[in-house]
Amino acid sequence: SKSLDGDVAATVDGATVTNSDVKFLARLQCSAVKGAAADPAQAANVQTLSRKQIRTDMVNALIQNELNDELAEEQGVSYDRATYRQVMDQFEQQAVPQAPKKDRARFRELVGSLYQGQLKVYALAARELAAQGVSQPTQQQVEAEVSKLQGDFRAKAHIKVDPVYGADKS
Repeated sequence: SKSLDGDVAATVDGATVTNSDVKFLARLQCSAVKGAAADPAQAANVQTLSRKQIRTDMVNALIQNELNDELAEEQGVSYDRATYRQVMDQFEQQAVPQAPKKDRARFRELVGSLYQGQLKVYALAARELAAQGVSQPTQQQVEAEVSKLQGDFRAKAHIKVDPVYGADKS
């Protein structure tokens, strides 16, 4: 399995996940972890991860986002805008100020896209559960349905990941 060309970290059914997006998110994540570790109020709760693990996690998040978008498009679902606003307001207050000023717009855009993708799959899960007669699903039922939908869709997708990210079959 050879390296992918140029700025390509992975491809998902022909769509590209860029190395620059992976490195950008990993850099901000590393900064956030360092900042939390330096804060006595948070230090005890900080799980230290290697830079390599953080990069792998970011590749996976971006791949999953691409899959979420494809799945939502295929199934004709969108995301709940009110929930999105709520999540982004919280992100805006807590995470964005931690990022360097020059990175904030890109950070907002990338994370906003990740949230939209997740919310689309949550909407699909709610629709599927409703079709099964579950009109008031628990959070657990929704999470289980999301995992099932994502797993089934991922199994059919054509995904290539640059071996530099330590990719395996999962």
